[in-house]
Amino acid sequence: MTTKVKGTEGIEFPDATVQASAAFTKAEFGVTTGTATNKCVRFADGTQICYYRDARADVDVTTAYGSLFIGTCAVNFIQEFIAAPVVTCGEFSASSQAGWGSVVSVTSSGTVLRGLDIASRGLGTAFNISMMAVGRWKA
Repeated sequence: MTTKVKGTEGIEFPDATVQASAAFTKAEFGVTTGTATNKCVRFADGTQICYYRDARADVDVTTAYGSLFIGTCAVNFIQEFIAAPVVTCGEFSASSQAGWGSVVSVTSSGTVLRGLDIASRGLGTAFNISMMAVGRWKA
């Protein structure tokens, strides 16, 4: 037996697929916690995704690195992982200036990110910093 789904003319879905889709609960979609700048989603299967994005003025990118300048900042995950997750640094730049970031180290509770910039920018400069961590909150 099949069911027609509005807007999908010519495509038929087995009733079991429609019934399974209707059976999702909040736990299967994930439960989100956190603040405006530091969020975490935990899924029933044990997957956890943490996301951080903020403008920070407590970052010092003044250490010469060839013709560039580097500095670091620590980010604590809003929820701890059971082991060090995979982390990517998305953004690490001062306003609309040229800059980029990388990951220095990762633990189950946080990460240290490194910013690279074409100019020396000291404390008080607002850096837009973002990262995403993907791992497990339960085995």
